[in-house]
Amino acid sequence: MFHGVNPKFLKVGKTRHQLKQGAQTAFSKGVCFIGKMIRSKGYTELLQPLSEHQNEFSDLQVDLHGNGEDFDEIQDSFSKLTLDVRIYSGRDHVDPLFHECKVFVNPSTTDVVCTTTAEALAMGKLVICANHPSNEFFKQFPNCHMYNTSHRVCEIDS
Repeated sequence: MFHGVNPKFLKVGKTRHQLKQGAQTAFSKGVCFIGKMIRSKGYTELLQPLSEHQNEFSDLQVDLHGNGEDFDEIQDSFSKLTLDVRIYSGRDHVDPLFHECKVFVNPSTTDVVCTTTAEALAMGKLVICANHPSNEFFKQFPNCHMYNTSHRVCEIDS
C-alpha cells in the first residue's frame, strides 16, 4: 500500500512500539507542534484553547517548532500564557528530538493533507487535529483524535 510516508518515520514508530511492548516508556515528552511559523498553519487555533483552558493544562509542556515570517508575533502571543510553552526553530520531524514526544497536535485547517500529521501517526504518536475535511484521511487511524471545539480538546484522554 502506498502511503507516502518516508520509511524513516515508520522505523521510529516500530521502535516506539517495541519499547512499549517491553514495558519501557515509549514517550517521555508531552505535546509538540511542528509547522511553518505563519498564523495560517494553526497557531491561532492552538493559542485559543491553550489560553482558555490554562488551568486544566497547567502541567502541560508544549513545544512549538518552526520558522517563518510570523515567528516574533507567534512567540509574543504564546509568551503571554502561564503554561510551559517553548518555541524553537524548525527541524525535520524525524530528528531524534521528536522521538520522545507523545502527542502531536495540528489545529491547522489549511493543508489538504498535512505531511507532519501523517509522519506523527507513522511514529506512533497520539495525534490531535481538527475535525475538518482537510484531515478526513486521518480519521481511520486509532491514534488520531479529532475535535470540533476547544472544549472537546480538553476531554481527549491520552
